[in-house]
Amino acid sequence: MESLRELLERALARAGLESTSDAFRVAEAWEEAVGPTVAARAQPAGFERGELLVAAADAVWRQELALLAPDIKQKINRMLGSEVVRRVRIVGGPPIPGAVPGDRDRRRRG
Repeated sequence: MESLRELLERALARAGLESTSDAFRVAEAWEEAVGPTVAARAQPAGFERGELLVAAADAVWRQELALLAPDIKQKINRMLGSEVVRRVRIVGGPPIPGAVPGDRDRRRRG
């Protein structure tokens, strides 16, 4: 039996909306890929054409994330089984809960 995720991904691909499916997959992989410490301070703020936009309010964390960007990209792609993320770009500002489909407001948990 096919999972709902598989059905949805196939339907999105037929409709030409693969990037929406990829955005969900990236958002789901985020916390596991970066770990809870980073996930508490930075979150995906967008995903388009292979570019993952990551928002972090603190300048020190933005600098750290910029250095970690290649590792983040590699971990997410490994988890997803293909090169979905081609670039990670770090931006200032508070993490935006819900900016990427499937992303949850982490402040409610925990």
